[in-house]
Amino acid sequence: MSEAHGASPSARLATAYDATAIGDGLARAFEHDPLYAWLLPEAAARVARLTTLLRTFARHIFVPEGLSYTFDAGEGAALWVPPGAPSVRLGGALLSAPGVLSALGGRIVPGGRVLAALEAAHPKEPHYYLAILGVDPAHQGKGLSRRLLAPVLARADAERRLAYLETAKESNLALYRRFGFEVTGEISALDAPMLWQMARAPAVPQ
Repeated sequence: MSEAHGASPSARLATAYDATAIGDGLARAFEHDPLYAWLLPEAAARVARLTTLLRTFARHIFVPEGLSYTFDAGEGAALWVPPGAPSVRLGGALLSAPGVLSALGGRIVPGGRVLAALEAAHPKEPHYYLAILGVDPAHQGKGLSRRLLAPVLARADAERRLAYLETAKESNLALYRRFGFEVTGEISALDAPMLWQMARAPAVPQ
């Protein structure tokens, strides 16, 4: 995902009404992501299954945390988890179970194992967790990632908190480095693609 300067919309806090548009845009953004391609190997059905999965995640897991940002037209989204919270709360897991099962089918067990491996690898100190960042391919290259990330990164700086993420795409490393993230480790789980762990220390006040 490349960044460029130009006129772009302003990111705003997502609400429950945005969950459908968020899921739709993220599904297109992650169609060729190595982890999701491994999780949903049937290419012809991947976007449809990802749409169900990511709508479910947005609606029941991430948007209720109050830290997800998007745009009015749904061009992209950043879905965060606050410090000290599990990646998936029990209530969210229960509400999302039908959608996740519908999307993953027989892949739900390996998907759950990878999720557990990711959770176990998180930093021990409380941190802001960037669970998902994606921009619809039709809107990439417009600087939207910067706008999506800015509100929570500013909050992390103000609170002197770490920010953390994982990515399965090596091409994303340069993007995240531009926002202050650095590679801190690698995660290998089952036969899934390797993921890079990246963390961002709070910016030093000028």
